[in-house]
Amino acid sequence: MIRLLQRTSLLFLLMTAAVIAVALVGHAQPTPSTITDLHLDECELPCWLGIVPKVTPVSEAKSLVYRAFGSNPDLYITEAEMIHTLFVWNSAHERLLTIEMQVNKSAIDSLRIDIHQNYPSVGELYAYLPPLRYANFGGYWWIPFMDWSLHGTDTSTACYSKSLRMSDPTYALSLGEDNSYVAASAFVEAWRGFGCHQ
Repeated sequence: MIRLLQRTSLLFLLMTAAVIAVALVGHAQPTPSTITDLHLDECELPCWLGIVPKVTPVSEAKSLVYRAFGSNPDLYITEAEMIHTLFVWNSAHERLLTIEMQVNKSAIDSLRIDIHQNYPSVGELYAYLPPLRYANFGGYWWIPFMDWSLHGTDTSTACYSKSLRMSDPTYALSLGEDNSYVAASAFVEAWRGFGCHQ
């Protein structure tokens, strides 16, 4: 009986050590460049760059964008002031991001970030997402959360219908949207996991 207890204890300790090792290796993985380049790892969505919809004033939001992207010598920012839109470009004059700010009085009401290059995949973003509840599928997909959403495209004909793959690119992120109506929408499906894992 004592020998069985010793073996069980040893097995339990080995399994605990293995779980801790796996967790440490997982945390040691570098953050994907698509996440760090977009600064998506700096605060929890719907916050981005320290911008919180319905809270952050327009002038402060623009300053935060300039601070995040303007300090990189390989990037520059242009602005369409009348419509509160900022464009982030690389040194080859290729547009990387379009940041559209909808303003209510002096605060940002909502924000849309269109990604033009180096799209993060759903798999890269997945670690930063709360549990998925609903999705709108098709050639373009939309995953709504309560006050923000992701937009992307399905790149596979094999997985086209009502599915999403970890490798599918995300082309836009919208913050400050009211998605509380989503469950009643005929176009939105209850989330059932990934249809194709690739």
